Amino acid sequence: MSAIRYLSFLGAGLLTSALATPARAQVASKKILTLDGARAVADRAAAEARRSGSPGVIAVVDDGGNLVYLERLDDTFPAGARTARSWARSA
Repeated sequence: MSAIRYLSFLGAGLLTSALATPARAQVASKKILTLDGARAVADRAAAEARRSGSPGVIAVVDDGGNLVYLERLDDTFPAGARTARSWARSA
């Protein structure tokens, strides 16, 4: 292979890899709420509710409004779970 043909081939390869790099850089990473994270949030909320003597339902949803964790505290009416899911989704 002649030197000019080799340099042309090498240049084309470098250009191809340089053009391919930004495409990979455009992929975004997204942090998600894990079940353990949702439980930690709910535990803190439950501790505050117990401290203030308030019954209630704790609903934790992800960024799409999908239910991740639900906890109904003692002395809370059963339909409170449905209401808490709706409030969490709209928040």
